[in-house]
Amino acid sequence: PWPSWSWAAWRGAIGYTTSEVFINIQKGSGSSISSLVYQSLVEQWYLIDVNSQPVRQNIRHLARSGDYLLEAHSRRYVASKGEIDPQQLLTENAPLRPGTLVFWTSSARFDVTKADDVAGDDVVTDYAIYSILSDVPQPLTLVGRVILPCSTQSLTSYEFIVLSRADEDKGLYDEERLENRYSGCMLYVMAVQKIQEEKRVERVGVGVIFEQAWLNSAAEQKMIFLG
Repeated sequence: PWPSWSWAAWRGAIGYTTSEVFINIQKGSGSSISSLVYQSLVEQWYLIDVNSQPVRQNIRHLARSGDYLLEAHSRRYVASKGEIDPQQLLTENAPLRPGTLVFWTSSARFDVTKADDVAGDDVVTDYAIYSILSDVPQPLTLVGRVILPCSTQSLTSYEFIVLSRADEDKGLYDEERLENRYSGCMLYVMAVQKIQEEKRVERVGVGVIFEQAWLNSAAEQKMIFLG
């Protein structure tokens, strides 16, 4: 089977072309607009090959020197600087399953609940938009949105991992409880769950979280094994 991070393994007709898809799921159906990723927030990617060997991926890192850097903010998310030692990876985690992506990033847990203030839910039957909630600064504060399978129960807790910096859009988080939007204030995140009896995790859904809410969470740096 295809690994969960591969587009070939994704089901449904949702195109993650713009952060507006997290407000109106119909915007992601058949759209040709390119997604606006401000900055890559994973420094190194390793892919486990067919011989169970880690191979570093030569990926171009995006780092916009324009918009979001012009708006200085007292606190910004900084990509994890954790180094991956291929030999140590093999020694401590063998055998590694081919197709696994290995990388360092930041991880935190948030509750989700099905959003009732979004459009287009009647267009896509398998997936729905969920609100990402935090107890900071107040209980049930909306801090982001994520697209998950419709079978997901409200107030389910998921582990989220950071992938990149995204563009902002109105309605993605509670600006009254938190603060106003600024350029590059959203983080693209992936909701993941542990694969039974394995160290690996698998993708459940993709979403966006307000940067300052992430910084206020109990996030930790960790090495991810994404199958």
